[in-house]
Amino acid sequence: LPRDATRISFAPGANAAVVNGDLPFGGDLDTYVLTGMAGQVLNVAAAVNTAPGWTWLYVYDAAGRIVGLGTDITGVSAPLVQAGDYRIVIVSDPAAGPLSYTLTANIP
Repeated sequence: LPRDATRISFAPGANAAVVNGDLPFGGDLDTYVLTGMAGQVLNVAAAVNTAPGWTWLYVYDAAGRIVGLGTDITGVSAPLVQAGDYRIVIVSDPAAGPLSYTLTANIP
């Protein structure tokens, strides 16, 4: 699990945040972290600008366990069983070329 991550914070009164990123080569990844509470559900969606279907989304709890898995096509919905930081990792397929994405994290 990658240690360096960009923190996602929701604006006051908001329940979603949007970040943009680039994966310049196949197999590249970006990591984000946000705080959630027990009983919430974290929904993550990624819109890939150049080649949809070439990225995976993972959500990890603070212990490094995968609690959600999806793709840029399916998104991911991860139930949060404890309060704390959760990591979102977006990874491009090793055969993918450079791509840009918009990632939306939502906790309704």
